[in-house]
Amino acid sequence: MLIPLPILDYLTRGGWVLWIVFGLTSVMLTLLSERFTYLAWHWRKRHRKIITLWRARTDRSSWRAHKVRETLLAREQAVMEAGFPVIKGLIAICPLTGLLGTVSGMITLFERMGYHGLTVGPMLLESLSRITLPTLAGILVTIVGVYAYTWCLKLAERRQHRLADALTLSDPAPPLRSANAS
Repeated sequence: MLIPLPILDYLTRGGWVLWIVFGLTSVMLTLLSERFTYLAWHWRKRHRKIITLWRARTDRSSWRAHKVRETLLAREQAVMEAGFPVIKGLIAICPLTGLLGTVSGMITLFERMGYHGLTVGPMLLESLSRITLPTLAGILVTIVGVYAYTWCLKLAERRQHRLADALTLSDPAPPLRSANAS
């Protein structure tokens, strides 16, 4: 089995809703790690290509050049922030899913109390774990998700500002003289 035994035990104690929280967490962390990987390493190659394309232009000060620059920046912003709306949605769903676990755990607890009364202690403790574990997991995943999402978003903004600063709106620099020309 791919899931270690203590985690598997934790998931089974939390009930079926905890498995949903686990699935949502897996998807969210996969998307966050993909964004982090792009923003930490792969953005340089793309930005170099955009800067080279921009510097190859002879006209960098006209209205048309402004629009080309805006288009380049907007496209790059879309690439850098790809997946962020999905991550934001998953962050919003996690605490609600945890609360769903609380409700389903309460229903299970009341059902068991109705059938067996208050005499069966271990059964009531199991129901209590089904009440609390999904809520705690949903809140914990949300806290971690908000922190990681905010960090990736700020990193994307810094990279975007760096690219915008590199795409200067001025007349092209005079061509460099080669060493052989003199």
